[in-house]
Amino acid sequence: SAQNVARECVLVEAFTGINCPYCPAAAGGIAEMLNQGLSVAPLAFHSSNFTPDGYDYVTPDTDSRNAWYSIKSWPTVIIDGVYSPYAGGAASQYLRAYDSLKASYDKRINVTSPFKLDLTYEYDSWNKCRAKVVVNQVGECEGDNVRVFIALTESHIPQIWGGWSELNAVVRDVVTSTAGTKFTGETQEITALF
Repeated sequence: SAQNVARECVLVEAFTGINCPYCPAAAGGIAEMLNQGLSVAPLAFHSSNFTPDGYDYVTPDTDSRNAWYSIKSWPTVIIDGVYSPYAGGAASQYLRAYDSLKASYDKRINVTSPFKLDLTYEYDSWNKCRAKVVVNQVGECEGDNVRVFIALTESHIPQIWGGWSELNAVVRDVVTSTAGTKFTGETQEITALF
């Protein structure tokens, strides 16, 4: 019989920008989630609305993901594609943002998953990496439009902004496209070169 599995982490998608006056609290709140040892997978999608020209934090993928969710205000943080707690404010307000984010995290971390993912990667050449994810459906899934995403992030980027000195979890590439790869069976293998 099919049985869901415990999840390894909660997805935290932050829509942000270095010129966004309310985004530093969200970034600090997410950093505090990691500092507290919470199992999160943070992704920071920088928006062309709040990132000046000349910075490479905005990519077609990040703007496309902003559009996919129809983001209209920044910061917007989406927890597991379900909750969008308020997390805005100055850097000094990061603990308030953390409390708000953690409340949504707590609602999701114990929700079991009907999917098991195994991710591996290997270097293909001196500047290319091949990622492979094998998705196995192990339980009943209510959705019929399940998609798999592989995102490449960069952290510890030196950047003075809004009271912080670095950027973390900056999405550099969504190698499966921002629409994702449609899951089409009990088991599916997706390979991407980046």
